[in-house]
Amino acid sequence: MGWLYMPAQGSSPLDAVRAYLAPDELVDASHDRYERAYYLAVRFARGDFRGRVGGVVALYETRKGGAEIGVKLIEEWQGPYYRRCPARILDALTPVGRLYPRGSGLAAWAKVWRDECRGQLRLQRQSETWRATLRMKERLGLTS
Repeated sequence: MGWLYMPAQGSSPLDAVRAYLAPDELVDASHDRYERAYYLAVRFARGDFRGRVGGVVALYETRKGGAEIGVKLIEEWQGPYYRRCPARILDALTPVGRLYPRGSGLAAWAKVWRDECRGQLRLQRQSETWRATLRMKERLGLTS
């Protein structure tokens, strides 16, 4: 899926994402300024996925001096490169086995994306623990 641009008219990137998603419902969103992305839990309003919640990465950018906002949606089954999705968004998603048809490639790609996001969260927690330990050692004068 490509980029959709719209006049900013005082809108935030998340407003643009909501407009792009309609009629699907935004259940929860988390902003990652570093990646210029939103991680979304989206309740689908139509088709085979109706009522189920899937993961979506929404990239955004501005152009023309902020007069336009561009949005690009990447669903979890499309294997987004972006893998910093917070646990609360991942926890809000319908389990892969109930969201996608059994044995489908969509389910496999979505599972890979979710697993890699959870792996990133584990690495982040380990890194935070290591930094906290190092700070404590410095305070106690145990480092050289």
